[in-house]
Amino acid sequence: MDSREVTMCSTVHAAFSGRTVRRKVKQAGVWQTKTVPVPDTVVDYNRSMGGVDVSDALIGYYSVRHKTMKWYKTFFYHFLDIAVVNSFILHKELHKMRGDPSRTKPHTQKSFREKLAAEMIGEVPSTPPPLPHHHSYACPNATVLKRYCRNCSNAGNKTVKTPVYCTKCQVPLCMTARKNCFLAWHSSD
Repeated sequence: MDSREVTMCSTVHAAFSGRTVRRKVKQAGVWQTKTVPVPDTVVDYNRSMGGVDVSDALIGYYSVRHKTMKWYKTFFYHFLDIAVVNSFILHKELHKMRGDPSRTKPHTQKSFREKLAAEMIGEVPSTPPPLPHHHSYACPNATVLKRYCRNCSNAGNKTVKTPVYCTKCQVPLCMTARKNCFLAWHSSD
């Protein structure tokens, strides 16, 4: 905690809950320990602002912010800084969680940023090779005109007429729920 006075405003905390801290104060050239009242607002602030202070310090070391007259660009650069610093902090935490002492040390912020930039501007993987081109398969189609089924005619039954024909072979073939000459014709090849 700082020893200087601060001013805070809160709608959540009471003005004074009775908490005190001990501080060294120089009075008449002699250091003495003095009990100083501390509001809950200051205690909560110090408890939760440590991470923000660390983040601000890390952003301050290597900032991408540029001087600009456009407020939205400043906003963008600051959020970019926050995203990079947060990912760096996650990198360090993940390295700690793995707990393997034989592993290399985690990146420094500078080397992390360099590697991140290299990854982002690196070559994109090439597009996958195109799939082999399949020749057009036989596909049934229908017409208004009915013609004799070629498969049934070859089997000796010349009376079956069908509107279905193969678009590839241009052969009329019947295709019903009971009989599928289209499938029989193309599986016999």
